Amino acid sequence: MKKKATTAMALVLALGMTGTMVACGEKAPEGFTQIRVSYDASFSNDPYFLNMFKEYNATQGKEDLVYVVPELGTGSASSSENDMKSGVCDAYMISLGALKSAAINGAIVNLQPYLDEDDTGIYDESKIPERTVNHYKITVDPTYKNHVAGKGQDTYALPFTNQPHVLFYSKEAFARYKVNVISCEEEKLATAYPNVKAHGYAEYASEPFAGAEASENLAGETVYKVFNNRIPMNWEEFRYLAKCLTKTGHNPSAVNEWGFATTWWFEYGFSVGGDCIGWNKQAGKYEFTIGDKTPNWLVTAKSGLTVGDNTYACGDVLFYEDKGTVTESDGETLKAEYTDSLYAMPSTSEAITEFLKITNSPNGDKIDGYGVADRGIEAYANALTSGKIAMTAVGSEALEGVVSGMRNGFDMAPVYQYREYEGGSVYYKGAETFANEYLKVIGKTYGEGQYKGELVAHNDTPIIGRASNFNAGTALAIASGASEENRDAAYKFIRWAAGSQGQKKLSEGMFSVPNQLDLAFSEDYLNATKYTGIEVGNLNWYAASYSVVEGGMYDGEYFETSEWIADPNKGWSNDFNNKLRVGLMTMDEFIAANKANADDLLAAMNIRILGKK
Repeated sequence: MKKKATTAMALVLALGMTGTMVACGEKAPEGFTQIRVSYDASFSNDPYFLNMFKEYNATQGKEDLVYVVPELGTGSASSSENDMKSGVCDAYMISLGALKSAAINGAIVNLQPYLDEDDTGIYDESKIPERTVNHYKITVDPTYKNHVAGKGQDTYALPFTNQPHVLFYSKEAFARYKVNVISCEEEKLATAYPNVKAHGYAEYASEPFAGAEASENLAGETVYKVFNNRIPMNWEEFRYLAKCLTKTGHNPSAVNEWGFATTWWFEYGFSVGGDCIGWNKQAGKYEFTIGDKTPNWLVTAKSGLTVGDNTYACGDVLFYEDKGTVTESDGETLKAEYTDSLYAMPSTSEAITEFLKITNSPNGDKIDGYGVADRGIEAYANALTSGKIAMTAVGSEALEGVVSGMRNGFDMAPVYQYREYEGGSVYYKGAETFANEYLKVIGKTYGEGQYKGELVAHNDTPIIGRASNFNAGTALAIASGASEENRDAAYKFIRWAAGSQGQKKLSEGMFSVPNQLDLAFSEDYLNATKYTGIEVGNLNWYAASYSVVEGGMYDGEYFETSEWIADPNKGWSNDFNNKLRVGLMTMDEFIAANKANADDLLAAMNIRILGKK
């Protein structure tokens, strides 16, 4: 949960179409329908974004007889819906957080009739991850009581930009610690690096590949340190590497004061299927679930599994609403018919507590933790470029700032993910405290035998959590105030912009990951060497593409209002940010102080979210 002010600003910027418009002064050729498309101010200096409009006008626009004029929006989020209703512009970039309100209040047009009649193939929803598509679907209840969002509902906007969280890291810090960096997808390891296991970070007792450099680890052992920037680190690997790169209290020879910094907990919770809300079937309402201590369940049946109204593929994690169906009354023991189909993952409470430990110091404050991150940093890109931290997890929209500050001195990797290895990943040296925790070395023998670093499997399904994080994407919607002629013209443009042609053009500048997986993992995208015209070398764009596959919602995007988070009397964000996250409150204390109020606020929410969120 980010601070309220940050959230509000994000909504203003992402909605981006308001009040005073800065027009480009362009005019449509005779016989063309001219439409105005309002865009987010954060794109105003991106020539690749603006070139996308020119590309449409020069190509598909000539066939559609539509001419697009981009207009920079300024003003407040509240005035945007009024502008949409009055037709200030015809189409709008819109954030997920603002979409539900705009749809419910009649500010944007239901696109489903257009999609149902469109047989051109210019926009193909099936090429886009289901989770992304579902974010922009909602069926509006005219009585304003029972809106339904998500899978199977009407589409109100088309997915446009993707700005997922990635792990930015300092090449200097990694070189200083003598980490051997490779870049290889998991499915290609056996061929390219046959002696390297499927880890984001691992240490080896013997040379894993020719030319690997040996060095001393924090435990004083001579090992080969290998970081694969195309495979997420699991929790143990991440916290250990962060400790190795933290000068304060851990490694005096480290170049950075802290190994890591971020305030985003989502990646920990999302990876095991946890979230801040869950649907209570019996009560027919949402509950506040950050403190849920029951296991999350990974589907390992190769044929998938159907529970209630939800169908899951192998590798999916069950929704909160289905936990009661598959477990006994204790909420922890599987019913007999499900024991061969499901595997227990950490609870949401455990996942968030693990995140909290990253920040807090050993034997300090109320939450004992690893002490590898500065809890006070908000400007993560600046902290990385200034050398204060070695790694940060933040949205790819921060890329421009990192490029400006570090040029070729950084790269990207997927954010951490829940991954379970046989025999565990850590051992203890000396007293069993976080400060004395070290990573197991692959190929070294321990009490239980030689550690091989293989993934745990159940039903031959590797125990790997969701590749999910918060994706600060935007979508394109049509204003309800546009004329019928302009609505039709606007639809022709937004289907192109959200389709393969528009996405390919947009992604040339690398600001946004294409919404279609075949483009996101294409050689053209992955091997590009420029960002907004600045030479930056061959960055690991795979990290961003990997993170788009199952991008999750930010907590402020679930409903049409964020009052359930930031209400001045009953909201939980203040305690979360200012007490829990900084070690002044334990998880149990936080839940005791906030769950009842949060449940009350959630009961007043008018949207039921179906399918993957």
